[in-house]
Amino acid sequence: MAIGQRTQGSELPSLLELAKEISAGAFGRPIGELQEKRARRKKLKCISKLFDKRSVKERWASHVGGLAELQFNIGFEKIHDRDVFRHGIAFSLTPTRYTADISVFKPRIRKFNRYLDNNPKAYADLSMWYFVDHQRSRTFAPVPIPESLISQRPFVILGSICPVDAVDVATVLDDFDRLMPIYEYVEGHGLFGPSNPDGQEV
Repeated sequence: MAIGQRTQGSELPSLLELAKEISAGAFGRPIGELQEKRARRKKLKCISKLFDKRSVKERWASHVGGLAELQFNIGFEKIHDRDVFRHGIAFSLTPTRYTADISVFKPRIRKFNRYLDNNPKAYADLSMWYFVDHQRSRTFAPVPIPESLISQRPFVILGSICPVDAVDVATVLDDFDRLMPIYEYVEGHGLFGPSNPDGQEV
């Protein structure tokens, strides 16, 4: 039985339990280095797990400390009244006590856009979509985030969707590993990626 599989008529699988399994499976992988890298970069005293109960809500979770960053995100959505599971990286520009001023995201979004422009095939098999005022957009191929959307305070995600009875932790972790380079470029000092002709940091 796939992780998260449920019997007909049962409730959604526990997002906290899924988050725990993903966090445990991250050990030894590129995504498993995320919190250690964050701790070094931000001079944090403690190294957190990828997800824990502080960052897991009923229907969504971001990596610990991710609300003011390009965040690794998992969650449940409804599409045509059917629940699905999502995973990927996201910007949440909805105001919170951590992100009342969206100006902190603008340089990050510029770098995110630059990375996609310079690596157009890197995530061609993934999708993008967004929410504005809880209304979901259509799903579309990965593209830079336009300035006109930023002012609407969206939640924008680059990732993948699957049925809730087909969640596979290994697939989530594989995709998170693949998304680490764009996270590193946006939040740290990562490179453009394999298509950067001179290999220089920007």
